[in-house]
Amino acid sequence: MTWIWRHPPRQLTQTTSPTPTWTLMPALTPEHRRLLKLARAKEGQHLASARSAVLAQYRKDLLADAQAELERVLALPQAQRRVQLPKVLALISKASTVTRMPPEQVYRSIRAAVRDRVLSVDELARISDPGLAFNDSKALQARAVDRQRKDMNGYWSKEQKRFRDDTAKTVREAIRKGLSVEQAAGLLEERLGVGRNRALLIAEDQLLTAAARAEADRQQALGLTSYVWWSRLDNRVRRPHQLLHGQVRRWKEGEWPGQAIRCRCRAVPVPRAR
Repeated sequence: MTWIWRHPPRQLTQTTSPTPTWTLMPALTPEHRRLLKLARAKEGQHLASARSAVLAQYRKDLLADAQAELERVLALPQAQRRVQLPKVLALISKASTVTRMPPEQVYRSIRAAVRDRVLSVDELARISDPGLAFNDSKALQARAVDRQRKDMNGYWSKEQKRFRDDTAKTVREAIRKGLSVEQAAGLLEERLGVGRNRALLIAEDQLLTAAARAEADRQQALGLTSYVWWSRLDNRVRRPHQLLHGQVRRWKEGEWPGQAIRCRCRAVPVPRAR
């Protein structure tokens, strides 16, 4: 790893012109960049897997059965529809209870993402500091996944109540307005998208956070106290994180990469000698 001098980014809110300071930062080698590119590709695969699992769970346990029951009720004479409403809501409630916990595939995606992130940390760390002594990372990976499982269960429980409430409201509206089967099915699909998108966000955020936690734990377990903040450099990156890109930071100071919601930034290890 070579080193260059770089002037830190100027804060946009600054109104004075203080004496310039300089921050010593590493210039990533082609091998660093290659490993980061591979890690991003794997991360993308895990995120896609988690999203697919969420969608499959909803389609399997709620959408098909609830929509079929709704179509049956709407096909009845209008006077009978209100009597049948409790059955529809009971079905929705039962399905929501089934999906109270995240799909197992999401957990598998989290475990795989944590494993791959830790392995990529090891590869990056070896390039940065060949003298590092590596220990077994399995316990670290297990702790990261266990922490995230606990957090995710809490988030998912809240999501399911919202999902159930949104669905029940939509069914009542469809019956009250006397919508056709096609109209009601379309409305149900549209409204369910709110809860589904929320669940997708939760799955993605928890996967990224678990991987970032494992990365932070791994570097500190190796005795690495500093890292380079490395962002994706695209239009989805937060402005504050754009300003942090390329800066050398210590693990004990403030926010770290991946801590914010859906943050995709990485922490590239800095050799202990530096």
